[in-house]
Amino acid sequence: MRANGKWLVLAVLLSFTSGCAHFWRVVGRPKVKRVRARITAIDLQGVSVAFDIDVHNPYPFPLRSPRFRYGIDVEGTELVRAEDTAEMSVPARTVGTVTLPSRIAYLSAWKTYQALSAAKEFAYRIRGQLILRGMGGTYVLPVSHTGTLPVLRAPKFSNIDLRFAERSPVSVTVIVRADIENPNIFDLGIKDLGFVLKLGDVQVGNLTASTTGDIPAAKSGRLTLKGRIVTVRALLRLARGQSLGEPKIEPTGAIETSYGTVKLRKRE
Repeated sequence: MRANGKWLVLAVLLSFTSGCAHFWRVVGRPKVKRVRARITAIDLQGVSVAFDIDVHNPYPFPLRSPRFRYGIDVEGTELVRAEDTAEMSVPARTVGTVTLPSRIAYLSAWKTYQALSAAKEFAYRIRGQLILRGMGGTYVLPVSHTGTLPVLRAPKFSNIDLRFAERSPVSVTVIVRADIENPNIFDLGIKDLGFVLKLGDVQVGNLTASTTGDIPAAKSGRLTLKGRIVTVRALLRLARGQSLGEPKIEPTGAIETSYGTVKLRKRE
């Protein structure tokens, strides 16, 4: 008989003898050794997190079909309460990992804790129970972990400087220089970032941009946009010396974060 089979027979026999209590005292009980949080995705609406829970299984049989009962507190207030199942197992006599995926929506967090509407990150706590089964028994393990999660925000623009150049009867070239700010606690890659330039109700076409490629966390870079105004109504207003309105820059395309690529939706 193999060693694993011998352990299984011994466990069954001991469960029916007076030596059972002594056996469990010697072997011990399953316990959570560590909880690790991984950000699996992030966007402007929220952050997805996977909680990897390392469980020590001292028994000669696997523990299967974990069930999670848990809550997630944000800044001390419960934001999420749920119960999930996963088809996973913790191998015999070793440390195995079960994973709990979760999603935290920024809007829900802001409604619960208003100060988060301007926060760059927020504190959370996950607490609950990991329920495992094996050899006819049920094992309830407490789970607790605290940490912080980032809030993703789109780049911001400031110190916008506008000038007109290369005027002709059918078009006017517009050159805009501005600071592009990364308001996040992680670097942003902007090589795939696009821009929409508006002067009041006039959108500037044929737009080209020069960017630095990366903006460090909480830093700014200098941006130059160049485009052309070709709409007759806008050209007539310029010819009469009238203002088209304040320049506004909106980001489009995609940004690179430490947690993957995030596409930005164009505002209507």
